[in-house]
Amino acid sequence: MKKQVGMTMLAASLLFVGAADASAATNGKTASKFESLADGRQTNGIGTGVIEGLAFSGTELVEGDTLTISVGGVVIDGPLDTLKWSITDQAGQAYDFGDHVLAPGTYTFTVQASTYFKNGQKAGLVHSTTAPQTVSVTVVEKPEAVAVTVVSAEVVAYNYTVAKTNAHGVILGYHLDATVAFKLSNGETLYDTRHFNNVQPSQSLGFSVIYGEETFVTSIAPPAYPTAK
Repeated sequence: MKKQVGMTMLAASLLFVGAADASAATNGKTASKFESLADGRQTNGIGTGVIEGLAFSGTELVEGDTLTISVGGVVIDGPLDTLKWSITDQAGQAYDFGDHVLAPGTYTFTVQASTYFKNGQKAGLVHSTTAPQTVSVTVVEKPEAVAVTVVSAEVVAYNYTVAKTNAHGVILGYHLDATVAFKLSNGETLYDTRHFNNVQPSQSLGFSVIYGEETFVTSIAPPAYPTAK
């Protein structure tokens, strides 16, 4: 009796992708490998039991990042409608395709595909299994946020313009454009430039900057009026 052989061929990729927080730097370290591992069996001159084009990126993830798993790309003999994937880590924990958030640690994933007999005495038994392919990914603990404070806030640039004069040309008030520098405890300096109308010597000028999720506010007395000429 002639043996029936089916071939399953799918587009290939196994992706590990880290989704970094929008305010943080994206993960820059990537790794890739592209290879085919065969189990040595041949069917009509075609190597079977092969997962092709395995690739992964973002191998160092931070706690809270999302690990996305998708798999394809297998050449294997067996019934076309009984292909099953197996994705497990070093502890034997099984994973499905899709998104996963993992605890800190190093994970070694083993990926295999198998086909099963459809009927006959061996129905339900494994027909063919690919050689295993493995990828590793490290999830590191999220660093504790360091509180940032304002060390100092001072006017670093300003310019007065005449707001109004009286009938004799005497200046009665000024408009002001001023820039304040906020020096932060982490060494950064942020700037806020504001325009103020009819500035009076007795008033306070408000400035603010946003750093991450923090808003820093300060009030500063106006710089001295220009010296009359």
